[in-house]
Parts: sequence; C-alpha cells; structure tokens
Amino acid sequence: MKKLSINFFVNLVGTVLGLVAFIIAIVSNGIEGYGITNFGLVVLFSILGLVCSLGVAFLGNMFGNDHFLTVLARIATVIFLGVALALVIVNRVEVAGTLSWDRENEAAKSAWSTGLVSTIIYVVGTLVFVVTGFFSSKKKAVEAAA
Repeated sequence: MKKLSINFFVNLVGTVLGLVAFIIAIVSNGIEGYGITNFGLVVLFSILGLVCSLGVAFLGNMFGNDHFLTVLARIATVIFLGVALALVIVNRVEVAGTLSWDRENEAAKSAWSTGLVSTIIYVVGTLVFVVTGFFSSKKKAVEAAA
C-alpha cells in the first residue's frame, strides 16, 4: 500500500479551506445589491487554485516537496488563491464603506460578514500551502487506510 505523508493530509486541509472560502464567497456574492464585481474571475482563480492545490498534495506525495513540479504547483496555488482573495477583499471594502454611513443596512452587514469570513479562510488556506512548502514530505509517512 502506498504511504501517504503527513504533508499530503495537511495540503488536503488547505484545499478544503480553499473550497470552504470559495463557497462562502459564493454566498456573499448572492446577497441582493452587494454582488462581487467580476465574480467570474473569483470563480476562475478559485477553481484554478483548488486544482493546483490538489496537484501540490499528490505531486508532493509522489515526488517530494523539493521537486520542481510540486514547487510550480505550490506557487500557482498561492498565486491563484491570492488573486481570488484580493478580488473578494476589494469588493468587500466597498461594502465596509457603505456600512460606515448606513449602519442599519442589513444586506450590507450580511455581505460584509460573509465576505470577511471568506477572506479569513482564504488567507489561512493560502498560508497552509506556504508553510507546508518548508516541510519534508518523504521522511514521515502514515500508512494509507484500506
């Protein structure tokens, strides 16, 4: 049975965090009157980041963290998720501006709170891939479940 490294599982956690952040961004976009401008780009970069993050997990397990394919996938993951994060931040800053003069606007509060949660999870998910780049993926392995 193929051994899976701890790094593999941590990278999968980063992928799940990216997916959760993306889903919350979709919810934030669905709030009437406070949709995310250029949401198609958020979708595109999030999906590209998620695909690359799976590549990081599987390539890292096959070749190790120092292999150039794993490094390229990791860099692409951080870039794509970072761009999606930036697009969400830019749009939710506008909502924060609305709340500064209209504190009773419930739709804006909902858009702001979901956007903020999405932003935090995007940051944590992206940081997982930055941090795991410094881990050794070949030395410590856990036997895969049957």
